[in-house]
Amino acid sequence: MRAVRANQNSLANDSLPASDSLLCSLEQDFRLWYNFIAENQENTGDWKAMKIYKLGEEVLREKCEEVKPEEINDEFRSVLDQMFITMEEANGVGLAAPQVGIAKRFFVVIADDDERRVFINPTITKTSDDLVDYEEGCLSIPGFYENIKRPSTVSVTALDRNGKRFSIEDAKGLLARVIQHENDHLDGILYIDRGDDEFKRKTEEQFRKRAERAAKKAGEKAKKQAKIAAKKAAKEKRSDA
Repeated sequence: MRAVRANQNSLANDSLPASDSLLCSLEQDFRLWYNFIAENQENTGDWKAMKIYKLGEEVLREKCEEVKPEEINDEFRSVLDQMFITMEEANGVGLAAPQVGIAKRFFVVIADDDERRVFINPTITKTSDDLVDYEEGCLSIPGFYENIKRPSTVSVTALDRNGKRFSIEDAKGLLARVIQHENDHLDGILYIDRGDDEFKRKTEEQFRKRAERAAKKAGEKAKKQAKIAAKKAAKEKRSDA
């Protein structure tokens, strides 16, 4: 979830690239998909920023699989650390595994209390009946915000970064909001699915057009590089003759 532009105080007071087919096969083996993710990161100093997948990429619509106990190891914790770094650099307050191309059930959160929280295989056990309206954004849908109604409080149980079970009872404010937003990601649900249908349609259309422009640009670049390579090869061939 992206840090919202305004209203955070009122929320607290009111208790508020690889192909997707390859990702699907890699998610069966933790070591394989960990190595795959590591190879597709961008260097940022001593850390690596992970690619954040955007609206329209299939991994964001997958229902994620649970993390197996044996997968919670040092490599897994390294992924968690990189997710925190990636999230903070992007001015986010929550980041779910599918947003970085991993179809597994875990997410990281830093809400307004600045505590780093890891939720592995989370289960929401209770939500309040009263709903709170609040403007949400998402790192996978940058630049778009919409008011979304969600329960004001939520209880959740999950595993921490070491695989130890914990519970949070009646979380409220921004923490409750982010937990629900990120937990949705694990079921392939985006915040735009819970809002206005027309807003969702227009947002998806804009991202579709962006993807088409990016694909066209990449194709033109590949053709240009191929022409340069062909000219270079022809020149070398003439020189050898």
